[in-house]
Amino acid sequence: SGALHLPESEQGASLLPHNEAMVERFGYENLHVTRRTIPVETTTLDELHAKGRLPCVDYLKIDVEGAELGILEAGRSLLRTCSAIKVEVSFLDQRIGQPLIWEVVPFLLEEEFEVVDISDLHHWRRRPLPVHPYRSGFQMPYSRGQAAQCDLVLIATPIAVVFGWATGNL
Repeated sequence: SGALHLPESEQGASLLPHNEAMVERFGYENLHVTRRTIPVETTTLDELHAKGRLPCVDYLKIDVEGAELGILEAGRSLLRTCSAIKVEVSFLDQRIGQPLIWEVVPFLLEEEFEVVDISDLHHWRRRPLPVHPYRSGFQMPYSRGQAAQCDLVLIATPIAVVFGWATGNL
């Protein structure tokens, strides 16, 4: 069990508390300020796997707004049945205690997965937002923004497949 932290925009709901310092840096108050918290019952992937309620998974997609690494860590036995994973990762501390991409990738490499693609890369501009380049009378600095989050696509390494780790045949 735990708590679900709900900002104004439900797409930002997270099991981790929101980092309100993100509002000053990037805006998005609707995603980074908790409006209410509700209790939730949770279970782990490994508990579901051990009880036979989730015997195997070929493709696992995780987008849970910051709690991805905790879910993966509590799903090691299920990961051994998995061939591919798509996981959202963050470059920024959007939530308090949120593991960043630098922690998620090494964990998955240890679990015999390798990154094969990066998709849905989001860039956020720092506040205050610069004016449009055609409306300003000065040279625009780099204004694409910094990498905020993306999805990683990973597959079980070929050696893991050969030895049955990705099919559960150990």
